Amino acid sequence: MPNKSFANGHTHPESGRRFRRWRSRFCFCVRRSARDSLAEIGSYARNFDPSIRGVTGSEEQLSKLASSLGIRFEVSPSDNYTVAHSIAFSIIDPQGAFRGRFRPGFDAPALVRDLASRFERRPVRLE
Repeated sequence: MPNKSFANGHTHPESGRRFRRWRSRFCFCVRRSARDSLAEIGSYARNFDPSIRGVTGSEEQLSKLASSLGIRFEVSPSDNYTVAHSIAFSIIDPQGAFRGRFRPGFDAPALVRDLASRFERRPVRLE
């Protein structure tokens, strides 16, 4: 599960300011089953943080997205509807270009420094 406080920027006051300034958006890309309504997907995403949005698409669209991001998912053919998937956060810039990836267990201040080096010109110091 994602670090709930990360999306809100509560990991460090400066990270919250930067996420707001960068106009960051967080979303879950969800492989929707016939039994999951769009409202349920949105509700699930907001359990992590109210600002997170759930997004989905056709099987073909999701496969293309996963492939372009170097991630995988596989749906079990059983009635249980089990989905095996990569656990990774992908960073996509406003132009839609892949900018990086991080996985659970990350160091939030180090991640913010790394993002700042990609999106800002001045050095970042978080302690």
